[in-house]
Amino acid sequence: MVAMRRPGVTPDFDRTIGSLLLRLCKAAVDLGERAVLYQGKRFKPKDEVHITVIGRALASELVDSAGATEIEEIAALIDQTEWRYVLSNCWYHVVRGGDKPAESIIRMVELPALAAFYSRLEAITGLAIPPRPAHVTLYTWGDHGGIGIATWEEFDERVAGAVDPAELDTEVP
Repeated sequence: MVAMRRPGVTPDFDRTIGSLLLRLCKAAVDLGERAVLYQGKRFKPKDEVHITVIGRALASELVDSAGATEIEEIAALIDQTEWRYVLSNCWYHVVRGGDKPAESIIRMVELPALAAFYSRLEAITGLAIPPRPAHVTLYTWGDHGGIGIATWEEFDERVAGAVDPAELDTEVP
């Protein structure tokens, strides 16, 4: 039996690379089509929005350690999980320096099923899975793909500060 999902949530599990994204409707996260100005920079709205549940690093470990049977168990677990989320009122400005500087504006989300999902995933794979900061990337500058945040440590390193949505000046497209 497949769990009921909030309208607009589509789990996207790539069995080949092991990633799991929860694809969302832009309207469900109040993301418009217009760019915004923040701290003098023009941030573009994401073309698509998602919550990353299994990102690149974890996906690579998962594919390296799991066989076909485990991949099917993971797919079944994904189908059985009730992927509902609650948007938080916490927004953040995220910055990546280095050779490819980029910035994003993210909004945190609560996924009630996430801890239990990770626990079951650990039981299936034998991997240690640290909790990740569940969020939706809404706007980007410099890298339209966004900035990966796989752990709370990365979150602490990359968050430049909280964002008040009222500070985002809507720009003409």
